[in-house]
Amino acid sequence: MANKLAQANYPINMKIISLLLPKGVTCTFPQTTDDLVALGKQHKHALQSPCFTELCKKGDYLIFTLSASHDKSDFYTFEFNTKTGSSEFGFMRHAVGMRNKPAPQWLRNHAKRVAHEVFLEIFKHK
Repeated sequence: MANKLAQANYPINMKIISLLLPKGVTCTFPQTTDDLVALGKQHKHALQSPCFTELCKKGDYLIFTLSASHDKSDFYTFEFNTKTGSSEFGFMRHAVGMRNKPAPQWLRNHAKRVAHEVFLEIFKHK
């Protein structure tokens, strides 16, 4: 059974995020643990394990994907620390694609912009 991720309740404005990204780059935010497991299976990496799903479920990490391709399997997953009391708040912990292939730097830079925008929205509403 799917458990809702904490980020499913975040005030994420996809219109603003789409304006931050270059043409052809799309962004998606998983909403449930089943979404994470499906991403992990598709990419053949640990997103399907409890060490990722549980931390995202309770809101310790913001996780999303960016794709710059028409190939639905060609996307990268990014994970950022959301614990405000942590010295690693905002730190990008995860930036990989298929079989843990590192995300290209230009896409990492766009992921940082997306995470920054989401953090601004989250804390504006608290």
